[in-house]
Amino acid sequence: PATQKLGPYDNLHDLFLDAVDPLVVESDHYWHLGEYPQCVRCNEAAVFLDPHYVDLYGTSAWLLWSMGLNDRATSLLRQGLAANPEDWNMWFDAGYQYFLMNDFTTAARLLGRAVELGAPAAQSRPYCHALEKSGRPDLALKAWEDLRRKFPDDPLPPQHIERLKKVLA
Repeated sequence: PATQKLGPYDNLHDLFLDAVDPLVVESDHYWHLGEYPQCVRCNEAAVFLDPHYVDLYGTSAWLLWSMGLNDRATSLLRQGLAANPEDWNMWFDAGYQYFLMNDFTTAARLLGRAVELGAPAAQSRPYCHALEKSGRPDLALKAWEDLRRKFPDDPLPPQHIERLKKVLA
């Protein structure tokens, strides 16, 4: 029955969440051994149990990309976006995956959403670069200017703003 306790757990959800940590530890163990396929399997099991463990999607996607498995990487990231549509980290990881694959138009769209959701300065910069690399230096300039207004202490926007003004002149 749904009201039955599961040992020390009040419900199945709590049991699942408690099972995630050992999988993450095991994943880290395999990462240090260079056993990346096994690391990804542990992470996939962990996000099955806790689909809101956002860091695991990005880590696994990067490992899959490094193994040349882009389709699996993007599939996993789509799964993460579906489960975490309001998390800037998830949009950043998805956008950066496309950046690594040189699909700068898709990267800019996804990274732009990360910026909209509150990505910090360092994670907002790839959006500006993706816009420029996708052939939109005008939009890249605007994005750098927005970044400078939002993060006035970030030392990089002024350099890129000046460079792009020269490119566009």
